[in-house]
Amino acid sequence: MSINQIQHGGYCIAKIVLLFHQSVMNPWKRLLFYLILNAIVSAVTTLTVLTIWDRNHQTAAVIQPVSQLAATVTQQAASLKISTPSPAVTAGSAGTVVATKPGTPAEVGTATPKAAANTGDIQIENVFGVGDLNTEVVLLKRTGNGELWLTGWRLEDENNHRYVLPELMLNKDGAIKVYTKPGTNSVIELHMGIKEAIWSSGELVSLMDQNGAVRATYRIP
Repeated sequence: MSINQIQHGGYCIAKIVLLFHQSVMNPWKRLLFYLILNAIVSAVTTLTVLTIWDRNHQTAAVIQPVSQLAATVTQQAASLKISTPSPAVTAGSAGTVVATKPGTPAEVGTATPKAAANTGDIQIENVFGVGDLNTEVVLLKRTGNGELWLTGWRLEDENNHRYVLPELMLNKDGAIKVYTKPGTNSVIELHMGIKEAIWSSGELVSLMDQNGAVRATYRIP
């Protein structure tokens, strides 16, 4: 029932009662009765309005905290970030830098080389075991600062023996051994895969970059 309906019903009752007493009351008594009745109707109407308002207010008070809680949960969910592990990097001062998936071993020759911070210098430090396939090895050493990528560089002799280096990076003072014989490449040694010794005394060993420029030479004593 609405407030207007309650007011209308109250005034109808008051009017009926007033008409009933008009014939039995004098003017002053009728006026006093009308004032009292009007006060009663007003009190009933006010009480009804307060009751309805209090009920609606309590419902709104319950809804508001629930909406605030939902907004807080939404904000917290939006602020969450799911991170994925980055590929592990295995580095060595005397070998390659290889990017691998987490939990898998590093492999030689699987990384994409980065630009060298400082191309610097490199030298062919020595050739050991000349003429002996089991021990014949060329030692390359980084003498400059920073990183130097040797991917695609060539190690050659004067008899057209050529070996192209795989993906390889040397840091300062890093070194790599290049064996003539077949074997398994690692971060500290490479294998040309030739089944006979190729180096000889007096021969010139050359190291050239991927553009064909000579970067280091060594005359075998």
